[in-house]
Amino acid sequence: MTHTAHGSDVEREIEFKRSIPDSEAFEALIAAAGGRRDPPVEQENHFFDTPDGVLSRQRIAFRLRREGQRGFTAALKGPTAERPAGAAAVREEIEWDVDPSHAEAVLSGRLAAVQLVVDGIGEASSRLVRAVLEAGRAAPFECLGSFRNERTTLATELEADGARVPVVLEFDRTRFPGGRVDFELELEVDAEGEQDRYRAALDGFLARCGVASVECPGKLSRFLELTANRSSPAPSRDSGRTDP
Repeated sequence: MTHTAHGSDVEREIEFKRSIPDSEAFEALIAAAGGRRDPPVEQENHFFDTPDGVLSRQRIAFRLRREGQRGFTAALKGPTAERPAGAAAVREEIEWDVDPSHAEAVLSGRLAAVQLVVDGIGEASSRLVRAVLEAGRAAPFECLGSFRNERTTLATELEADGARVPVVLEFDRTRFPGGRVDFELELEVDAEGEQDRYRAALDGFLARCGVASVECPGKLSRFLELTANRSSPAPSRDSGRTDP
């Protein structure tokens, strides 16, 4: 979702995420889905937080993304609401276009990242926006790191309860630092009341293709876990254990 107007125009993102085990299953699912496929788009993602992790403690994500011909966008995402296992992730989200010169200035350290929020949204009344502005003004945001994602978007129809359900599927191949590559499938839902129908269509499609329906954590969560593990000290050879 993209919002370019100033103000507290926060919307709810309702999304299913499913892990795909490997490249072979990834390509097979794309072929099996049929429909109209857009060319893959390369996304370069940068995430920001204060040095002491104010946003992460509130389960808020602040992302700057460069995407193909579209250019730069920024996004704020709030905490995911509590939900049953396998249900859609529901969270507040606001996304807006960013001037390329401003984005490059932030990435090079010549402009404070909080300025993207000030310029793109303004002094909004949304709790999500206020939390980010307060954090960024109390301590400068720093870039937590970056990773690349190749997204293939496909418009098709899936079957659920004997009916055809129109969907837009997003197949992601994500390359994290250190050489790790993850594969996943995302399906965004327009209304919370449609969750059951879309979940049945998505999980039914995976089952027919012989792929287990495994819920996928968000990319930022995986990225932070990966970088934390990489920075952890190696186990002592003498003790045979890792300190907590």
